[in-house]
Amino acid sequence: VFGFAPTDYVILDKYTEQLSAVYKMWNMVSDFYNSKRDWLDGDFKELDGKVIDEMVTDWWKTSYKLSKSLEEDLPGPAACAAKLREETTEFRKNMPVVQSLASKALKRRHWERLSELLKSTIDPEDELTLQTLLNLDAAGHIEEIQEVTIAAEKEYNLEKNMNAMIKEWQSIEFEVKAYKE
Repeated sequence: VFGFAPTDYVILDKYTEQLSAVYKMWNMVSDFYNSKRDWLDGDFKELDGKVIDEMVTDWWKTSYKLSKSLEEDLPGPAACAAKLREETTEFRKNMPVVQSLASKALKRRHWERLSELLKSTIDPEDELTLQTLLNLDAAGHIEEIQEVTIAAEKEYNLEKNMNAMIKEWQSIEFEVKAYKE
């Protein structure tokens, strides 16, 4: 419009490429700390152990790669990535508790058994958080907890299969005919 030659912004592309790793790292740090707060203090019944494990594992792996790739050029962000790696490593210790207790298969009788194990009344209908369970040393009793949850999962699968059979057989009609007399 003014007769000037278009400005070449090649340098911006170069900076965008250089800063993409830092941008990724800062977003990961933010996501981890926000999610960690939600997981620890949020409603335990809403937790999905599989999704949490995938996210934490991804942050754990990526933070290690980022700390190594940023080490020479950007030591500050590399240190942040290393700190994220430490934090995710520490949080991963809680994953067996999350995966075991955040199960839809646990019924009141299972929670009563878990209450006995942890020597405290645990009612999933009350406000229950991961932090509460960790404070009760659920991680220290993980083997006993896993026994209860494995039994609950097996019962749940049997019930589910039985209900599916009942539903399938409801539409079947058996004809009975007289045999001889």
